[in-house]
Amino acid sequence: MTTGNDSTHSAKDHQDPGMIPSFRVWPTPLDLAREGALLFRDLLRKDVSSRNTASVVLSGGESPRGLFGEIGKLLSVGCESWIGKVEWFEGDERMVPPTHPRSNYRMIRDTLLDPLGISPHRIHRILGEAPVASEEALRYAHEIMQVMGSPGPHLPVLDYVFLGIGPDGHTASLFPGTFPELEHHQLVVSATATEEREARVSMGYHLLAHARHLVFLVMGKEKRPVLDDLLLGMKSSPVQELLSLRAEMGDSATFWVDKDALSENLGRVVKLMS
Repeated sequence: MTTGNDSTHSAKDHQDPGMIPSFRVWPTPLDLAREGALLFRDLLRKDVSSRNTASVVLSGGESPRGLFGEIGKLLSVGCESWIGKVEWFEGDERMVPPTHPRSNYRMIRDTLLDPLGISPHRIHRILGEAPVASEEALRYAHEIMQVMGSPGPHLPVLDYVFLGIGPDGHTASLFPGTFPELEHHQLVVSATATEEREARVSMGYHLLAHARHLVFLVMGKEKRPVLDDLLLGMKSSPVQELLSLRAEMGDSATFWVDKDALSENLGRVVKLMS
């Protein structure tokens, strides 16, 4: 992962090889959504065929919206025999009702779950209307363990996790400045309200990091600075924490991006890695 650029050498010098993610790059967000949906359908169908079930974690935000819409359209045709065997989880939620414009669940429901006609007992959502975020975090953790099982001391292992990345480097509802070392033992965590944001509930670091497939969805020129900070500058963030945890497992994450999300430097690195 060397390009002759000093900043890129710095990233290489300080980055554990296990933390280096893989990339899939599409020309436009629409290409990503359509081709990513096809790729996801084929992988998901294979998992259900071999294990008779699969689990998917969905996040809110603008980056996932287009992909989820395409998945909803694609899987609604010809997949009726197996799509009902998939468990669908919400990765994080603002503490707002499911009808609220800022509800992650509302976007996920409208773009994907409703078009597929998913049975309610296969949908596992965070109750944003709950009065206390910390109590809802405990309830949701119990639901995850009930559905996925918890073999001994090991974490439940989810199959597919789709996450966006905010301009400050947050992902799911894990924000910079929090204390992941205090949260690693928690399947689900809560974040108190601030002047900038509502209280939230989110799957925790270890649960997300231990998924079989961890995919970050990043699109648009406005995401170039945060990707450079995270992957070239190695800026401390929840994303880096997840990459570190996967490195400890001997695994890495995948970034699905459009070309606009890659700066010239990062684009050069990604091309060398491909």
